[in-house]
Amino acid sequence: RFSPVRNDPWLNQHSKPVLLAWRANQELQPVLDRTTAIKYVSKYVSKPETVSDSYNQALTAF
Repeated sequence: RFSPVRNDPWLNQHSKPVLLAWRANQELQPVLDRTTAIKYVSKYVSKPETVSDSYNQALTAF
């Protein structure tokens, strides 16, 4: 069994069962209180999304 040392700063916390089921990037962080949950959700819903040119064209055509 290969078990490398996990000291890479780019390796995020994850859940192996979720990773195997979802088969996509995910990050696991515990939410320990209400304030942390509110801050996380606020940051997530307000983050800007980059939109592709093809999406803009389809939206304009619609």
